[in-house]
Amino acid sequence: MPTRRSDVGRFPPLGALRGPAVAGSGPLGIGVDVVDVPRFADLLARRGSALGDRVFTAEELATCGGSPQRLAARFAAKEAAAKALGLGIGPVAWRDVEVGAGDRGAPVLRLHGEARRVAETRGLDRWAVSLSHDAARAAALVVATGTCRTVLEP
Repeated sequence: MPTRRSDVGRFPPLGALRGPAVAGSGPLGIGVDVVDVPRFADLLARRGSALGDRVFTAEELATCGGSPQRLAARFAAKEAAAKALGLGIGPVAWRDVEVGAGDRGAPVLRLHGEARRVAETRGLDRWAVSLSHDAARAAALVVATGTCRTVLEP
């Protein structure tokens, strides 16, 4: 069916979607978080490398080159991933969720430790992350899907 100009930018009806994001086809987790960049930058300035080393991996710190906006976006992604797992930060350590760069520079999530264990238990094996930031706000959206049809509670 050809696409009409009026259809551009519209989403198909939910029933028309296929794949793991459709209800009943596998587990789904979604998380979103927004960070106030000036407040986060102030926190980084006050706590310095102790905070950076506690929250971020060496790769994340190197990738961001000290940019408060980029670090805040990764901080938001960690929170969003923990929400997608259904837990929040606490049961999942900050460094258990790592935001790396894919082949073309797009962000990718890597799970370690407890975050990885929970994801495996819940059947979540595919992750997508989107980051955005400006001078005032950083945001992240994380979507996790799985192929397993049975979700096991931890």
